[in-house]
Amino acid sequence: MAEAFFDGALVLDWSDSVGHSCKLRISDWDTGFVVTRCERGEDAELSIIDVGDWIFTIRDPAIEAWRNTMPEALDKALDSLPSRHTSIIRWAIDSEIVRDLLISNPLLLWLLVDSGLFARASLGEVNRKLGVKQRVLCSRLGLQGTEQQVRMLKRAASEHLHMRSIRKLKKLLRDREVCKYLRHQPKITSSIVSLLERYPWLVMHPARSLIDDLHDRETLRCFEDVVQMLFDLEPLFNCRTAAGLWRLHDRVVADLNADDGFRLLRDESGRVLELPAQPLLGNEVIQPLTTQQQIVNEGRAMKHCVASYIRRVIDGAYYLYRMEEPERLTIGIRVLRGPGGGPGQCLLREVRGKCNRYPADASMRLIEDWFENSEGAANG
Repeated sequence: MAEAFFDGALVLDWSDSVGHSCKLRISDWDTGFVVTRCERGEDAELSIIDVGDWIFTIRDPAIEAWRNTMPEALDKALDSLPSRHTSIIRWAIDSEIVRDLLISNPLLLWLLVDSGLFARASLGEVNRKLGVKQRVLCSRLGLQGTEQQVRMLKRAASEHLHMRSIRKLKKLLRDREVCKYLRHQPKITSSIVSLLERYPWLVMHPARSLIDDLHDRETLRCFEDVVQMLFDLEPLFNCRTAAGLWRLHDRVVADLNADDGFRLLRDESGRVLELPAQPLLGNEVIQPLTTQQQIVNEGRAMKHCVASYIRRVIDGAYYLYRMEEPERLTIGIRVLRGPGGGPGQCLLREVRGKCNRYPADASMRLIEDWFENSEGAANG
């Protein structure tokens, strides 16, 4: 790591690390963040883009002093962005139009840069493209270009959303019903954006009253299980409270585990589909569930909704195990996709007792020890 100090300009010194004279000097805001590399006695002028976004993410006294040479409103707006700091500040140095948009609607500017609208553009072209109403800029992102969309992006900037959430929000803003819902929310958070991206229909039914409750991890898991188990979501559409959601969950689980509640999945010839090989080896007290019928029996014995996971197990995305001692538990293992589309990393997703009770600490320690020690052997 470089030594950093501020003497009216920011100086980053890598000399001790690399074994020869190597410094980077970045002038203050008023002189345009001019970047000079000094290496082995030779100077070369660079762009702030060559430095990279890391310079705006490090918390260091010298870097903070350098950033404080910027107008406070610009620095605050830049801080609300997840990336592309140097690309944006490069234009802001020379363009009042860019500076104004960065301050007034940073996420709108970020989305425009993210979409490539200014790639290889000159300063004049950037000013010409941005010198219109923000509604027009929204329309260039594929939105309807409404004042409501402009205001939503402004409000969301205060939540410091990450890149994926901002892109999801742009997609959501195309949905008029979602826009209407978000208009009345005090904050547009990443959790709300992620939830509505997956379940945009929530805002069109009385179940929208559940949205605040779904920030709780257990309530969200219950909701997702109900969505997975129900063929017709009408009972869920009309569910207004977390308590009502849990009652619905328990009724659906009881129906699923009834003698005729679940039909085994079959191929075109009518044969019951086999499950793929388990990614982790079992041991004396933890054994894999290797057939659909075993999973159905597990759900009935434990009175939970594990049978609803069978499709995911067949697809290789989820695997199930049972623990006999020191207590009876069901273990869920999620498998991420690898780079080539095959099985990747395993995650210990859920451990539940009868009626979804939590496991004892001693049982969890045994399960975590099994998971950590068997993962390498099974995937080796």
